[in-house]
Amino acid sequence: MKFSNFLFPESKIPTGDFDVIDESLREAELTESLGYDAIWLAEHHFDGGCAYVDPVTFASAVAARTSSLKIGFAVAQMALHHPVRFAEQIALIDNISRGRMIVGVGRGTAYNFYEFRGYGINPSDAQEMLLEVEEVLIRAWTSENFHHKGKYWNVELPLLRPQVYQKPHPPRHQVVDGIRSIEWAAQNGIKSIMWIPTVKALKVKFEAYKNARSESEKRNVSLGEGVTLVRDMFVADSMEEAKEKAGEHMVNYMK
Repeated sequence: MKFSNFLFPESKIPTGDFDVIDESLREAELTESLGYDAIWLAEHHFDGGCAYVDPVTFASAVAARTSSLKIGFAVAQMALHHPVRFAEQIALIDNISRGRMIVGVGRGTAYNFYEFRGYGINPSDAQEMLLEVEEVLIRAWTSENFHHKGKYWNVELPLLRPQVYQKPHPPRHQVVDGIRSIEWAAQNGIKSIMWIPTVKALKVKFEAYKNARSESEKRNVSLGEGVTLVRDMFVADSMEEAKEKAGEHMVNYMK
């Protein structure tokens, strides 16, 4: 088991954005100095819920200020990214970081539809766009003379430059929640990110994952370290101390 830090900083007012972003960069440096395995970045727009908004740009800054910390997305909203541009950006940061990128992708927010509207995207198209982006990403990273004609993008490129540092490409993760999506990810060799609210839920979902994974291994589909679990935590010597120091902030976060 390895421990990571999910860096998801809120800035309540526009005049506070700079300070929160600056503090977030220093937290990334602290995360590495404390020996964590990875730092995970979110993507949300227009409301201050995630102060640095763009995980790709922020990842490049983290890569420049760290040397061993892995940098993951949990997750990049793929409906808001051109797939070739995204593949190129990830390849560049993978080189800058000497192979520390982890690419977590998702369709986008399930509730903040103003994020889609701000980019001129129809929310009902987001899931199909995610599936098409995933196809383009892998082939852009691993093939030459790539041609793709899809519903949302028609692209052709001779060779992506720079090529990714990690071969054949950076590890790819996808957020999964329902049992069917968990089984699908394990069966197809896709590493999973699960938000787990309770230990009881973890047992049910992880059992489904393990059963599906055993089937994938029979088909020689390798998952390696296949699951990233996301839990809200505050470490203290007692429950009373934790409630005193973090209780109000956790309630505000959930609201």
